[in-house]
Amino acid sequence: MVSSEFQEDIGEAVYDNSRYDHATYGGTSNFKDILIIIFPETKGCPPTKQQLRDAMHVATHKKYGRDYFVTKDKAILRAKEKLEKIGIKVLHPHECVEELKKVITYSD
Repeated sequence: MVSSEFQEDIGEAVYDNSRYDHATYGGTSNFKDILIIIFPETKGCPPTKQQLRDAMHVATHKKYGRDYFVTKDKAILRAKEKLEKIGIKVLHPHECVEELKKVITYSD
């Protein structure tokens, strides 16, 4: 459930996976590149629905220029160095807590 207090990001449209009225159709997203970075085994093979959705989340994160993509997903964490090369900083929740501690310490 999305709270009316928070704006929901509109992500990349992927047939049979996106809500029709809540996705971007066309554009300049690098969704396919992100899919291959996270799941190299999908190059030349159809990805699973879960792989598509994981890549959709990361592509939406990139589209909106968010600071950190926080996840426990093993495939995304394995690809974190390659994702950083295209401007996506991936953190495990524990790493995020440590990063936030630094921010809080510096702002005191």
